[in-house]
Amino acid sequence: MKEKNKKLLYLGLINMAFIIYGAIIICVYVLSERYGLSELVKCPSIRFLGIYCPFCGGTRALSSLLKFDLLASLYYNPALLPSIIAFAFYDIRAFIYLKKGKTEFKYLHKTVWIPLLSLLIISWIAKNILLLGFGINILA
Repeated sequence: MKEKNKKLLYLGLINMAFIIYGAIIICVYVLSERYGLSELVKCPSIRFLGIYCPFCGGTRALSSLLKFDLLASLYYNPALLPSIIAFAFYDIRAFIYLKKGKTEFKYLHKTVWIPLLSLLIISWIAKNILLLGFGINILA
C-alpha cells in the first residue's frame, strides 16, 4: 500500500472513531434525558469526587450545538466548538494535501492545539472554582 493511501486510511479511521464516539455520547444523553436516567450517566468525576472533569458539559455542549444553540454550547463547554472547527479545517486540509500527492503536513500545529488545550483547562478551573469556592453548580 502506498504511503499516501496509508495516511489517508489512517486519517479516515481516526475521523470515523470520533464520529462513532460522538454518536454514542449523543444517544446515551438523549435516552437518559428521555427516560429520566440522567443520574446514571452523570460524569464519574462529579459523581464520586465532587469536582468537574475537563470535559464536563461536553455532551450537553454537543447536544446544544446540534440544536443550533451556539451560546448554550459555549456555556456548557467553551472548548468544544473551536475544537470541532479546528479538527474539521485540518481534516479537510490534510485530505487536500494527500489528494495532491503531498505526504508531509502537520496535522495540528502547536499554534492550534495549545490555545484549545488552554481554553479547556481554563474553563475546567473556572467551573471548579465556582463549584467548590462559591457552591455554584453551573452544569446542574
